[in-house]
Amino acid sequence: MYRILITILLTSSLFGKDFIAAFDVKQIMLYPKEEAKLTRRLTTKLIYLDKYQMVVKNNKPKILKEQSSNRYLDINEFTYAGHRKYTINGGTPLRKTDIDFKSGITTLSILAIGQHMMNKYVLEPSWWYGVDVPFHFQEDSNYSLYADRFGHAYSNYYLSTIISDGFMYAGLNWRDARLLGSLTSFLIFIQLEYKDGKAPDFGFSKMDIVANTIGILYFWGQNNSPFLQNFTPKIMYHYSKIFTHSRAYPAALAENYNEITYFLSVNIKNLLPNQYKKYWINGLEIAIGYGVRGYTLNKNDLHVGNNIPIHRRYYLGLDLNVLSILPEANNSWWWLVQTINHIKIPLPTIESSGQNKKAFLAYPY
Repeated sequence: MYRILITILLTSSLFGKDFIAAFDVKQIMLYPKEEAKLTRRLTTKLIYLDKYQMVVKNNKPKILKEQSSNRYLDINEFTYAGHRKYTINGGTPLRKTDIDFKSGITTLSILAIGQHMMNKYVLEPSWWYGVDVPFHFQEDSNYSLYADRFGHAYSNYYLSTIISDGFMYAGLNWRDARLLGSLTSFLIFIQLEYKDGKAPDFGFSKMDIVANTIGILYFWGQNNSPFLQNFTPKIMYHYSKIFTHSRAYPAALAENYNEITYFLSVNIKNLLPNQYKKYWINGLEIAIGYGVRGYTLNKNDLHVGNNIPIHRRYYLGLDLNVLSILPEANNSWWWLVQTINHIKIPLPTIESSGQNKKAFLAYPY
């Protein structure tokens, strides 16, 4: 055992302002260099001092196991549009895959339960009811004026992101997590398309597969090209009556296109030349959107496209990048913040539909 020497200075209250520790570095878990930070979690206090980490539980300091700083990516290697990214654990990913059994079981369990719940309570009652028919192909883009294609692309982009985070939590490195996360997303939707191919009112759609692939490729593109990170896909779902509307049914969760708008938020400040960045408001972005109106969400005529008075809607408005506004914190809370940053915030927006234009102070309200 290596000799450990610990000296603690407490002021105001335990870890109120100052914390000093001296110890044999071979006993310390090393993390990428960052400023000393403190995270309070119930009775456990996690201390980050320079690149070292120790834990204090019930007012008793305890040194964590030895690890090399090369074990994790540096904070500058794990970023999005100039902002630091966080894993579910509140840190950075491993450089080399090292599966944690408990975390792996947790990740796989959440995936399995989520897929089961989605199939049983949303997809089967809404799309796959009735007797299976022979597998067949069918293209049905016109029924929603391609709003469903946007949905497929966004869903695969976002699902790849979330599942990759789950696999990093399980101990996969950044590259392996992205690969397995995007592959899992693709396989989930392949299964859905196969079920559509045997449903009496639907069919296997090759264009849906194309849209799924576009979403996954954009996910990969963003993580390999910092430029693409300045264009963030976002969604707005504003069917406030979903839990009270007596005629609503499970398909409304995924296919109520009247209430779903897809946006692409542009980080203008990052795109400006350096000498002009100071003139742009920090966190303010421009959002371009697409949606439809007149779509009939009815179980009996869900896909009678020619009989639905449907029309396109285009949007131009403002958006906020919460990553630029909220103060950073080295914990799981900040992972949640970066995750919900893919949801559009109601802000001033102009809607255009043919010859008609409408301004919203806080779209869609």
